[in-house]
Amino acid sequence: MRPSFIEAFCPKYFVISNCKDRGDIEEPMTWQILERLINHYITIVNEGEQAMVVRKLASSLVAVFRNSASSWKRALWQLAASLAHGGYVSESDSQTVDFLNGVLPVLNTQKAIALVFFSVALAEEALRLEAEPQDLVGSVIQRVVENIGDAFLLVQYIIRQIAYHASEHGSIVGR
Repeated sequence: MRPSFIEAFCPKYFVISNCKDRGDIEEPMTWQILERLINHYITIVNEGEQAMVVRKLASSLVAVFRNSASSWKRALWQLAASLAHGGYVSESDSQTVDFLNGVLPVLNTQKAIALVFFSVALAEEALRLEAEPQDLVGSVIQRVVENIGDAFLLVQYIIRQIAYHASEHGSIVGR
């Protein structure tokens, strides 16, 4: 039997959040946590877990991204590639496939929505960085900027899909 959300993910979120606040997570541990969280994220998305559960785990992934010891640069791209693959894909491997034309078209609606949830959580965290100037260190800013570009590509892809489906069904969108 699958463990409940509270049993499986709340302790991980608590540990990540506390370590993030104190700066206790070192780089090798960050990658281990990240791989497990991405695999859990894919599992709950594939199992059709409730949106609240998916969003909470997205917040855990963002906590890893925010960790100052993390060198996770293209979070959105890597998560998209992992969702498309059905399991963890390393950051370097994820970038061997074009994000807009190779990775995103492979995602079904459920996985695309999960990627949007993560993107929104990442954007919210970026807004918090602006309010906390002491946390605006160079590597975090650069990683945020790179992910903003990927987020715009995600939005572009979703808008194209909406327009395509609207035109297929004879909608008057854009007229």
